[in-house]
Amino acid sequence: MAHRITSYAYLMRDKDGIPMHKYPFIVVKITITDEANNQVYKRPMWLMVTGEQRTKLTAVQVWESYKQRYDIEHYFKFGKERLLMDKFQQR
Repeated sequence: MAHRITSYAYLMRDKDGIPMHKYPFIVVKITITDEANNQVYKRPMWLMVTGEQRTKLTAVQVWESYKQRYDIEHYFKFGKERLLMDKFQQR
């Protein structure tokens, strides 16, 4: 499988007194294709990158980081729903 990654830089307008110009972000569009260059998924994935280091990351690094984070999120969801980790407190 191949992936096509494009990044865009945006600034948002201020909202409800929050100065959004102080929180710039980068939007990354990811499209997964097969060997014949056909799109594997119906729609592309859009990821947002924030923080001071956002301009130092390549679009491929953003994609790789998201793939790692995806597994972590599912672990916590499973832990909270099935293992009652949301109620667990260790001394």
